Amino acid sequence: MKAKNFLVFASILLAIALMATTTPITPVSQTTAGIYTLTYHSKVIVHKNGEFVGETENLLTNLGRQIIATKLFFGNQTQVRWIAVGGNTTSMTAGDTILANEAGGGLNRTNGQCTPILSAVGVQNVTCSRVFTADATFQVNSTGLFNQTSGVAGENTGFFAEAPFAHVTLQSGDTLNITWNVWVA
Repeated sequence: MKAKNFLVFASILLAIALMATTTPITPVSQTTAGIYTLTYHSKVIVHKNGEFVGETENLLTNLGRQIIATKLFFGNQTQVRWIAVGGNTTSMTAGDTILANEAGGGLNRTNGQCTPILSAVGVQNVTCSRVFTADATFQVNSTGLFNQTSGVAGENTGFFAEAPFAHVTLQSGDTLNITWNVWVA
């Protein structure tokens, strides 16, 4: 009987020892010393016919977060540099997959001119801009930044970020300059 009890007791101790070595222990409290975060920031600046319209922060979309993660760990993402404008009539959310009422007629999504801005520790900032020229009357109030030339809802549209701006009415020949300033801290 003693041998049987010893075997049961030894089996229980062995099971506990195995659990202790394979089950992570979650600390009750964690220190933040030595932990670094990667923070995305961006401002969008808008000019109509050379006159300042406004400056606003943007919303990084869920697709944008996926683009960042994929680029960091797999490196197989197309560059984020395509700029579009639209006439958004709804609230923007991180779950958006398209720019609402994306404009055409001279305001089509197009490749932005992107320039790295060097700092003491290397490239941390990038400016992407584009001057659009309307060929008809348009009412716009939003812009999007993409890594694809086109896309439709329900597909991977490459919709990285979006930003609202003051409502602008464009007539044929009017220009709209959209500048995205993106930096990582």
